[in-house]
Amino acid sequence: MCCFYLADLESYLVKLKESILQQTDFLPKGIDQNTVKTDDIFTNLTLHHEEKEILHRQTGQKVDQVARKMVTKLTQCCEIFIDENKENNPKSILISGEPGIGKTLFSQKIVRDWSTNSLLIPDIYFTYFITFKQLARLGNKELTLRELLNHSLLLNEKTMVTEDIMAHIIQHPEQLFIVFDGFDEYKDRDKIIGDFEEEFPNDVKAKMSVEALVSKLIRKKILRDSVSMITSRPSEAGALDQKIHFHRYVEITGFSKIQVIDYVEKYFKCKPEKVRKMAVNKVKGSPHHISFGRAPFRCFLMCIFIEWEIKNKRDNLIPATLTEFYCNVIKCIETNYNKAILELDEKAASLAVDQTLDNFARLAAQLVEQNRFSFTSEDLENLNSTEKELLLSSNLIICYPVSSNLPFQKPTCEYSFTHFTIQEFFVALYLVKKGVMAAQESTEMVYIFMSGLLGLDNNKKSMVELLECLGKDITSGKYEFRLRLVSLRCLHEFQDKGLSKQEVTRNPDHRYWDSDRRIVLDGVTDKDCAVIAMLVEYTATSISSPPRTLSIINSFITSVGLSSLMPSIIHNCSITVLWLSFCDLYDECAECLGEYLPNTNLTRLYLDNNNITDVGVRHIINNLPSNLTYLALFSNPVSNECKKWAEQFCNDNHPGLLLRI
Repeated sequence: MCCFYLADLESYLVKLKESILQQTDFLPKGIDQNTVKTDDIFTNLTLHHEEKEILHRQTGQKVDQVARKMVTKLTQCCEIFIDENKENNPKSILISGEPGIGKTLFSQKIVRDWSTNSLLIPDIYFTYFITFKQLARLGNKELTLRELLNHSLLLNEKTMVTEDIMAHIIQHPEQLFIVFDGFDEYKDRDKIIGDFEEEFPNDVKAKMSVEALVSKLIRKKILRDSVSMITSRPSEAGALDQKIHFHRYVEITGFSKIQVIDYVEKYFKCKPEKVRKMAVNKVKGSPHHISFGRAPFRCFLMCIFIEWEIKNKRDNLIPATLTEFYCNVIKCIETNYNKAILELDEKAASLAVDQTLDNFARLAAQLVEQNRFSFTSEDLENLNSTEKELLLSSNLIICYPVSSNLPFQKPTCEYSFTHFTIQEFFVALYLVKKGVMAAQESTEMVYIFMSGLLGLDNNKKSMVELLECLGKDITSGKYEFRLRLVSLRCLHEFQDKGLSKQEVTRNPDHRYWDSDRRIVLDGVTDKDCAVIAMLVEYTATSISSPPRTLSIINSFITSVGLSSLMPSIIHNCSITVLWLSFCDLYDECAECLGEYLPNTNLTRLYLDNNNITDVGVRHIINNLPSNLTYLALFSNPVSNECKKWAEQFCNDNHPGLLLRI
């Protein structure tokens, strides 16, 4: 290469980082993004490795997600990109997290921190951020890898990938890092899992479908030494990882109670001391606020709402459901942060807020119907041209540049909702107002939000219809235990004890427990524990032959979730067998279990394949229920000394107990 080209390349790399900084200015403003690193926001990252397929011991069937024998807590984000054995750094990375946990924010902060040299990704010089929302717009269009890269949201007219830049990347693929955000938001994701070997060549210069390009990149059929990262919700991530082995599988597991409080402290650090204390005390004293704040994005929305409540001296009741929380926050944001609405008098402003939310609901429903995730100003005009200014002034949508494949053409602007869960809320709002059910293949969150909205209207008839519709939708899918969990979350959102008891005791088609009186679940997180507790409590008192076994495997549960679940299993509970295998349990979880175990009727307890150390084992062994006959603690990081102690203690104090450790 000539010196001129090298200088030109260096100039491009500088402009690329500048463009990333400029285009990520829409990240949440509640904290100073220039000084706060990704590590300061996403403090709960879990690395899973050593892939191992599990056969469920009770059902004899494979579970829907891939379990990994080893689980490691990451202390810094840079660990994602570096091999722990200092050999070959990972080239394919899968980021998983529940809705609203902050996968997009995490990805954007990773890219932003790289551009400011705050985060080291070995050997990387070129970074491109591409959303599956953007790729969905391309339809069946075939394109080259260079054209695909030019759809990165973080490019401008000076940083389009030219033929010369692409030629350098082809020669040095180890310098390329591509982030694909929102795999779960791509309707044709099953095609990406497919094999395109016969249909398209493994040639970066060849035109091919979007699905083929993405598949070949992550399968390392092209640019083998490049680094690719994909984000997705857990169920879709599990299906993807079963088909394509990723070098890294990272779970964003959300904030602990202390981290929620720390986040609130950071948000209010520049506010008056009195306001800061009021906000922190409000969160500290409310389990609901702690629960809502587990996801970074929801924590950000919660802070906005708390700030508004304090400013307006409101002491509103704490929302009982996630749906009610979103209703309150969305209305608060439009009423108090939409500049166009703030210019109106009180009566006109109230009408404008309602009309704006109705328009967004219509828009969200249209996007789903048309298989789109972004929209233009023309789409807003088609809703109601006289109210376009109100919509464009909303903080519920963001504007971003859409790159052209032509090197010197200025990008145009498109819009999307600030978060996918907000779009899902509006879809649910539209469907409930129209009195229609969700279409097949609707997301789980649409069903959950619909249940909450129906509950606010006390519409039991439609709720029963929704549960029937949900059964037809999810049972036609691939995830065997999802129907049980999503149905419970829907009932919990509806908030009617009578209907919930009636539904779970009826147990249609063994939706809630099987014919052997077992409640079997996987993919459980903290947010699900309260609804599982509801099922256990209702069945224990409402039917003559209630479930005896509760089996939760291949899940991610903290002490927060166990604190919601375990009270349902004490004293009068019918559960005598409890499985918590492959649940990422740590010593804090063992301590929580120790508080409740003595008051349970458990005879068999499975805690194998977790992360319980000597400290946690002592909490368990010292608090065993009197009727326990079997305890599994094997495949935990326990010392030989502790194993000997536990065996001796059980021989002396629980002679009828079989301990496997």
